[in-house]
Amino acid sequence: MAADLPTGSAARRALIWSPSLLGHRLVYCRVIAGVLAELGCEVSVAAGLSGLGEDDRTRLELLRDGPVSEVVDVDSDLRARGPSLVPMRELATMLGAEVAVLTEADDALAEVAAWDAEGGLPTRLLALFIRSTNHQYARGSSGSTARRVLRRLRGTGGSRDEELQRRLAAALPSGVVPLVLDELYAAAHPATHRWLPDIYRDPDAEVGGSQEAREWADRVASFVAARDRPVFVYVGTNQHRRGYDTLLRLALEEDGCVAHCGRFELDGEPSDGDVEAMRATLTREGRLLETAGPYLDPATADVFLRAARCVVLPYRGHDGSSGVMLQALAAGRPVLVPDRGLMSCRVRGFGLGAAYADGDEGDLRRRFRELQHRGPEPFAAGLSTFMSYFERPQLVAALTSALTGEGEGARLPRPPAGAVAPPGRA
Repeated sequence: MAADLPTGSAARRALIWSPSLLGHRLVYCRVIAGVLAELGCEVSVAAGLSGLGEDDRTRLELLRDGPVSEVVDVDSDLRARGPSLVPMRELATMLGAEVAVLTEADDALAEVAAWDAEGGLPTRLLALFIRSTNHQYARGSSGSTARRVLRRLRGTGGSRDEELQRRLAAALPSGVVPLVLDELYAAAHPATHRWLPDIYRDPDAEVGGSQEAREWADRVASFVAARDRPVFVYVGTNQHRRGYDTLLRLALEEDGCVAHCGRFELDGEPSDGDVEAMRATLTREGRLLETAGPYLDPATADVFLRAARCVVLPYRGHDGSSGVMLQALAAGRPVLVPDRGLMSCRVRGFGLGAAYADGDEGDLRRRFRELQHRGPEPFAAGLSTFMSYFERPQLVAALTSALTGEGEGARLPRPPAGAVAPPGRA
């Protein structure tokens, strides 16, 4: 493996290993690198750089110009060795990195569980698990698990799953710090796992001053003003798993219009409905506004999100955290989500909007009408309270504790007394 090693040294060398930099991963690398640099680390990022779009390459330059001393392309290693962590250890040894951050540890669980801190550098591994915590929401167990955790966070008792916790503790060797995006899982396993607030945007980025955001603010305002219709907002590239087709269908059924901040790509995206026909209808009737490309300023997404009274997120089979949900909440808009997984727990625990019966489009329509009628004002306090757990000091606290082993880490979100516990999926 070849790498141009930087000159000079810092108190501690750190390596962020991110096989992909697509989508939110660039933001994760930039923010984590910034915090580690503040803590005295000289940071390198290793990633596969093939397949990046123009917008990703623009963000990559921001990463190179920021707190990162170098970006190493490891495409050849990824093609040759797949998800193996051996190339990460080899590069860490070459760099003299004492700390490694594995941004997606779910696919390397066996290697993480067998990590030998005595076998060379790095001696400390921060492993971020994004999907592996979702099993707690499996049919027949999600309701009881979520209720136990919410009761514990409110100080009203509840027991831990001791057997599962013992297995996890036994599987994670010394030197490995597992980080999870699911606060309910972290609360249920305080001895083994730490919560990392989902990094839905760069908290240090200047927001709102770009020409892009100003231009789209004018266009969105004109689009909404010319139509006396409900506004349905979609942020990001159209994806079947996030219910892009469901949102189009709902907009047609509710005589609404669609404002899409992001790319539209039909190739490779399955659909339960005729997406092209629905888009054609909306376009013909002047009810579809699209950026037709990526956005670079988070304020551009805010402009779109604030055009709606509520944000509908009809995800399919999703039990984890959602960056778009957090974007909507930060923009001051309540959300409508399926009644499953972490999204539903957050909504019901903090009063962030409403949940509909998963897979029931009739109930989706009913809940949308209710939430649309109420508007954002009744939810403002709950949204503000919940989003305070995702502010930059929380990220710093979480990563400081993970890196040094000191401090309590990020404060876990605590639902207010009297909040409705999330339902099960049975």
